[in-house]
This record gives sequence, C-alpha cells and structure tokens, in this order.
Amino acid sequence: MYARGILFGKMRYELGDHSYVRCPENNLVADIEFKTKGYFSGTYNAIGGTIKNEKTGEVHYELSGLWNGEMYLKNAHTHEKKILFNAAHAKHSPPQTRPLEEQSERESQKLWHSTVKAIIARDHDAATDEKTKIEDRQRDEAAKRADEGVEWHPRLFRTVHGGPGGRDEGLEDLDWIINANV
Repeated sequence: MYARGILFGKMRYELGDHSYVRCPENNLVADIEFKTKGYFSGTYNAIGGTIKNEKTGEVHYELSGLWNGEMYLKNAHTHEKKILFNAAHAKHSPPQTRPLEEQSERESQKLWHSTVKAIIARDHDAATDEKTKIEDRQRDEAAKRADEGVEWHPRLFRTVHGGPGGRDEGLEDLDWIINANV
C-alpha cells in the first residue's frame, strides 16, 4: 500500500503488488500486477498481467484496465479484446462470516476486532495500542518457538520452491491448500 499526497495535494492510498494464481491441472499461471501511478504519468487503480502456460511460457491472454472500473482480457493469438469485468455494474456481495463468538481466537475478524472497532471510532491511539498488542504477542510466540526449536508451519498454506517470490522472509511464495482440514 502506498500513500500519495502526504506533503501536497489530496492524500490517497494505492494498492500496488503482484499476485500469482496457479492452476496445476492445466499448467496455467496468471501473473497480475496492481499498478501504482507514476510520479509524472499513469493512472490510479490500473491493473495488468498475463495468463500463460507455466511450462512453455507461452502467453495466452493479456489483462489490462482498472480494477475499480473496466478490466479487459485480450487473446494473445487472435488479438480479440473483451471486457472481463466491469466493477461499475458488479453487485456488492457482503462477506458471509460466522458470529465472533463462534470464531477461533486466530481468525482475522475476531483477532483484529478491537483494532477495527477503534479505527471506526477514529480513536487512532487505541487502534495503535490494539495492533501493537497483537503484534507483540505474535513476536513473543515466535521467540518462544525459536527458543524451543519448534518450527512454525501455516495451516492453510505451504511454501512453493522456485516461484517468483524470493528466499528472504516475507517474500517466499505460498500456495493455498485447497480443502485443508481445519
């Protein structure tokens, strides 16, 4: 996430990053970039990417447009371009979640509930305090695991070797474990 207009102009947050979606059954991978506006040119909320065969590298489709507007999919072979998604005409689907009392302690909605409540109340000091409590507890737990020689493994993801991320902590690639027994 990037913040623009801190010193001058209107402050605006931007999301910028890459997302990789793989389908091992048919060797396809989607490399999607959420682009940030350049300092002198470009546009906000831009998206671009490709869908290609992971083994051969052959690009089948190109993705372009705005993630909050019209997104286009262009066939790389025929050059035919179609609207893939139009956010202006999309229906909002509120998330379906269980009540907080039915969620486990580590589910995001329950874990961050106090922080979110403080943000909504515009109590930034309380939000910072609540966020710090969570992060400090997680740091303490990580230190304890390290002291005890216990290696942590995510329950819903597994590490991918040879992916486009990196070897450094936080850059490693993770695959979502579909139908994980939680």
